[in-house]
Amino acid sequence: MHKVRIACDTGILFSALFFGGKPGAILEAVKQNRATLFVSEYIRDELRQVILAKGLPTGALDALLSLDNARVITDRAYDTAENFNRAKEFVPDAKDRPIYAFFLELEKKNACEFLVSSDKHLLQTNPKSPLYNRILTPAQLLERMEL
Repeated sequence: MHKVRIACDTGILFSALFFGGKPGAILEAVKQNRATLFVSEYIRDELRQVILAKGLPTGALDALLSLDNARVITDRAYDTAENFNRAKEFVPDAKDRPIYAFFLELEKKNACEFLVSSDKHLLQTNPKSPLYNRILTPAQLLERMEL
C-alpha cells in the first residue's frame, strides 16, 4: 500500500484533533502509518496559539507531533522570497501565503504529495499554479486514499 505524504493547514489539524470527522480520519491514517504528515514551524505554532486561545489542552497536539511519521520542518527553507512571491501570485489572502510557500518548498523537494485544506482561497488554485490539483479537501484526500 502506498503511504501518502501530506501537509495540512491549521484548520484541518485543529478539526482533526478536537472534532474528528473527515480530518480525524486523516489523523487516524497518520497514526496507523498509512500517511506521513509534514508540519511547518509556522503551522505548529499557529495551531498551538489557537488551541491555547480557546482554553483547550495541548496534549493531543503534542501526541500528534511525537509520532514517528509526523515531521515538523524546522529548517525554514520555505521562508524565501521566491516562495512568498509565488504565493502572492496565487493566494489572495496574506495569512494563507506561509502555508502555500511551505507546500511549494515540499513540492520542490518531492517530499509531499498533497496539501489538505478547507480554505477556499487555497482550494481555488489557479490552473497556472505549480500546486494545481495538489490542494485537496479532506474528503478528496480520503477518496484518493480509498478510506
